[in-house]
Amino acid sequence: MLNILEIGDEVEVLDEGLAMLRRLCPGLPANHIGRVDSIEGDTVFVAFPIGGNYEHSQTAPYPRSKIRKR
Repeated sequence: MLNILEIGDEVEVLDEGLAMLRRLCPGLPANHIGRVDSIEGDTVFVAFPIGGNYEHSQTAPYPRSKIRKR
């Protein structure tokens, strides 16, 4: 199955570091859900909302293989 992504798509990041933080702090909001900000080749830049607000967000790069469309 193809994982076709477009700018603005809501995605889930499959990252062991983020999963570890969720296990350590189970009461905090999900830290692995964001939106595609840009795509450069095999790298997807994901914007994570700060305080639930995408107007104030932090963007991080991930390999396309670690991204799943929601």
